[in-house]
Amino acid sequence: MQKIKKGDTVVVCGTTLNKSGVKSIHRGLAKVVEVGKYDAFVVQIPKGEYTRPYRIPLARCQKINLQEDNLLDDIAEPKIGDLVISVSYHFGKIEQNIGTVKEIVNKPGELKHVVCSHSLGSTKEFKAAYNTIIVLEN
Repeated sequence: MQKIKKGDTVVVCGTTLNKSGVKSIHRGLAKVVEVGKYDAFVVQIPKGEYTRPYRIPLARCQKINLQEDNLLDDIAEPKIGDLVISVSYHFGKIEQNIGTVKEIVNKPGELKHVVCSHSLGSTKEFKAAYNTIIVLEN
């Protein structure tokens, strides 16, 4: 486990318990205010309804290593022929499609999207909004 120190950004975890055991796991982002031997004081990020520092065991904190030289990196732009995955949310359900980019459509007044074929040689295609895709393979 990495040593946590004042000023670090951490993921904090908690649980909701019932008679059967752990009902759900809760996670949040926090900034470390002070560190003791076994516990830390943290403040929630972004500041929510509970903005005062609170105590949490170090065992329930996971340090996030932010590398300043990577903070300005952009999302990789897909190109024709790239293998991509589209992940979107419709009517309470997460939908996923994997395919090869055939076209990138950027018409004025319309949402930028891609047209993909599901697999090599397949005639099945799907459209996906540009902001729902990431590159799996070039």
